[in-house]
Amino acid sequence: MVDLRLVNPEHLWYVIGLITADGNLSIDGRHINLTSKDRDLLESVKASMHLKNRIGMKARANEREKKYAVLQFGDVNFYKFLLGIGLMPRKSLVLKELQVPKEYFIDFLRGVIDGDGSIHTWVHATNGIRQWSLRIASASPVFAKWLKLRIEDTFSVKGKIASLFFPQILNISLNLFISRILSLNITSHSTQN
Repeated sequence: MVDLRLVNPEHLWYVIGLITADGNLSIDGRHINLTSKDRDLLESVKASMHLKNRIGMKARANEREKKYAVLQFGDVNFYKFLLGIGLMPRKSLVLKELQVPKEYFIDFLRGVIDGDGSIHTWVHATNGIRQWSLRIASASPVFAKWLKLRIEDTFSVKGKIASLFFPQILNISLNLFISRILSLNITSHSTQN
């Protein structure tokens, strides 16, 4: 059971970002599932959401070793809240814009990055200046476009969406590349909390 009165709003929107990227809403209308290789991440989610559920382990369909941590919790009202902001069961290919308040977008984005993103840094070969890029994978073109526009508006940066085909998942993945300014802003914001 999720008591939203107890949950810090920044933590709530971070977790919603993580659910958007790495979680799913069960078709039963009640359960929310988060799976990660990082058990500590799920322990942090469990603590910040004041959940008492245990964290289990599971294997991928074609593997035997249980190396993925799983946090499942059920709450009809929280499930309905997630539906109300635009999340849905079986969201991967059809996710659209989400109703994320402007004041919590950075927290939401940090959750998305922890779920489906990566930040890369390197030193440019010709000018010696450190370069940064943020890449977020999404199989939903509408969600990727919405996220790109919200990031550009929030951080006054420009990005692009590149379509890449990954045969192992049999869909088109959209990647969002953002300049070093965005990476620095998110990094500095997350270290202040």
